[in-house]
Amino acid sequence: MKNLKLKLIPLVQTFGHLEFALKRDRFSHLREQFDNYSSLCPLNNESIELVLSMINQHFDLISTPD
Repeated sequence: MKNLKLKLIPLVQTFGHLEFALKRDRFSHLREQFDNYSSLCPLNNESIELVLSMINQHFDLISTPD
């Protein structure tokens, strides 16, 4: 990326647009509404853990030297 002079700016979905995760049974308990898998419930501590985990994964990916 440095050779191309491009800078990666990752997009990490947080409380909305988490369909990719919340539609799965594994994460269904983290939904804001049981029948809607687009929004994460911010009051669930596991929701915060999930978001922080995704942010950390992105950070690790972009902060690794080429």
